[in-house]
Amino acid sequence: MNWENIGFIKASSHRINILTSLLKKEQTPRELQDSVKIHFSQVSLILKELMEKGLVECLNEDSRKGKIYSLTQSGEEAIKYILEGKK
Repeated sequence: MNWENIGFIKASSHRINILTSLLKKEQTPRELQDSVKIHFSQVSLILKELMEKGLVECLNEDSRKGKIYSLTQSGEEAIKYILEGKK
């Protein structure tokens, strides 16, 4: 378990919400905006941060529009660990 990533995720409810939403299925930033109810610019910034940490990946990096994001194995393990602790 990467405790630095766990702490990074727990520091923001928006990060937790985005990762939880991506746990259900791959999504575009617009779909994430609708599901977590935050501004599009915030979604983009959070996705960038999560990608830098290796928690999220873009499945179609070369597309200009309609980019689809998914959890990496590290991201999936981290959010499942966090959600287990909330039960």
